[in-house]
Amino acid sequence: KFNPRVEAYGTVDELNSAVGFLVSLINEKPNSHSDSNGHLKFETLSTELVKIQHWLFNAGSLLATEKIEVKIYLGVFV
Repeated sequence: KFNPRVEAYGTVDELNSAVGFLVSLINEKPNSHSDSNGHLKFETLSTELVKIQHWLFNAGSLLATEKIEVKIYLGVFV
């Protein structure tokens, strides 16, 4: 019983999980990611990855929502 929508939001959720794991690795030992001046080398990357996580979470929730609810959420009225 294959459903493309279920497959899509499952895949988005797996990607979101992988991105979250990467963020946790970057933030695990911040001192080891500092340059000689004490600046975090990966701070910007971590911030951008968290933004991507939020976008993926929203995309997954839209995929998991019935079409009429998505249209209302996006401001499209039938």
